[in-house]
Amino acid sequence: MTRIEKVWLAIKVAVVIGGILALSIGHKIPFSDQLEIYHSLRDFSAIVFGVIGIWLAIVFTEDLSKVFSSTSKKQAIQNSTRIQGLLYALIVSTGIVILVVLVDFFAPAVKACFQWDWMRSGLKSVSYLLLYLMTIAELWCLFMGLVPTLNLREKLNGKYTELNNKDRFAPNPRKKP
Repeated sequence: MTRIEKVWLAIKVAVVIGGILALSIGHKIPFSDQLEIYHSLRDFSAIVFGVIGIWLAIVFTEDLSKVFSSTSKKQAIQNSTRIQGLLYALIVSTGIVILVVLVDFFAPAVKACFQWDWMRSGLKSVSYLLLYLMTIAELWCLFMGLVPTLNLREKLNGKYTELNNKDRFAPNPRKKP
């Protein structure tokens, strides 16, 4: 097992353990507190959606146009893999916003229908588990939005180093041998 596979396995185990904990303590957290978290998550998802959309529109404009205009299948696939992570992050962020809007709409009706405490307790636990999973998904979206920033920074640092070295080793026209 490679190091990356071990890290992914550790992340998956941590997510499962966190889900179990969220499910087990969710009944103790009032739904009004959970609703505040839902609203914060909705706002955060909308911001991440906007930022990733801007990345696609500004930084990956060429790659997007090449996906649809390239004549070679290999080139189209190569260009599409660069932006796939951002597209998945857009889809996940949109899904989170949709889920939060649905919870806002259906929560009062569900609360009115289930008058028994044991059912409300179970629903609060499931709600908190949903919050946990959506938070993990949004953190993944945030990471996917960070990757292009890091790649751009690496390219800029490489260009800066290249230009700096070119200036450093270029002959100085003012100096006479």
